[in-house]
Amino acid sequence: MLLLVSLMLCGCSAENEGEADIFNYIRTLENPEEYIMIGSYKGVKVDEISVNDADIAEYKAELQSKYAYYKPLTDRTEVSVGDNVHISYVSYLNNVAFEGGSGSCDLTVGDGTFIFPSVESSLIGAKVGSTVGTAVTVPDDYFSTGLRGKTLTMKITVDRIQEKEKTVPELDATFVKEHLGLDSLEAFEDYVKKTLDAKAMDEMMTSAWKAVLANCEMIRYPDGIVEKYVDAMYAHYTEEAAKYGAKPEIFIGSDKDAWVKDATAYAEDYYKSEIAMYCILDREIGRNVSDKEYKKRLAEYAEDLGVSVDEVEKNYEKDEIITSIHWDKVMEFIWENRVIS
Repeated sequence: MLLLVSLMLCGCSAENEGEADIFNYIRTLENPEEYIMIGSYKGVKVDEISVNDADIAEYKAELQSKYAYYKPLTDRTEVSVGDNVHISYVSYLNNVAFEGGSGSCDLTVGDGTFIFPSVESSLIGAKVGSTVGTAVTVPDDYFSTGLRGKTLTMKITVDRIQEKEKTVPELDATFVKEHLGLDSLEAFEDYVKKTLDAKAMDEMMTSAWKAVLANCEMIRYPDGIVEKYVDAMYAHYTEEAAKYGAKPEIFIGSDKDAWVKDATAYAEDYYKSEIAMYCILDREIGRNVSDKEYKKRLAEYAEDLGVSVDEVEKNYEKDEIITSIHWDKVMEFIWENRVIS
């Protein structure tokens, strides 16, 4: 369940030395049990999740929905009102393209459902392949509270004019080869079963770990680590926002107190989990990782991430990889000692 979570967290934090200290601090504690009361972690009850025919049918339907597509109209080159078009766009705040402001989507020109109406009107008469620009004011009910009321500049490219109804693909040999890289329908059936079994396993292991944490109680958090986490994240967002000539509210929203409350709760949960893991590791397994085990786990991580072993070692410190190995070993211990209900 968590074999890649630690890697991702540490990988993100490695960009900033201060953040790296925050994320890596717990593993340096000599006696983590000073900070937490460890309850029962052997024999936690887990509800069994098994994959049935209905689950398989639902998953296949989700695949068809995911890969449903609009067929392009080849006899049209200029956008008119009522056309269904696919666009790509880049949004700019203070003339700087910002993360999350670029993407692509389908829309019907003139139906008024697009979040920025001026985008629809700017497309009328545009040629397929052309790019148009428009200024938009972010509405007060926009999901990103920090952008509400801001004026953005958008550059929109018309990729195609297309049919108004999606074509739902058949789950045939061509589909599974194109979208999943599988050579046969038999391989597809095996893929579906393995995918759903892995999902069920993840859910059960998550449930097991939640049960362990519910039996643990924090005594205190070490060395103001929660506050340091919140401060570091706020500093990070402040730095990122400055790149666009803006304030951190574009990322955290206009209610800083609410963000601090949420960030504090997240940090507390994160560190409670980390401290509990190391306590169980020290009690039951130990922190030693042999070279043979390290290489074996490293190869597994590379496969899961879809990269080479060299790339994993290039992107992550060895201590970070070992932390993920520790997580795996603790989760495996919890799982081997669980009780299925």
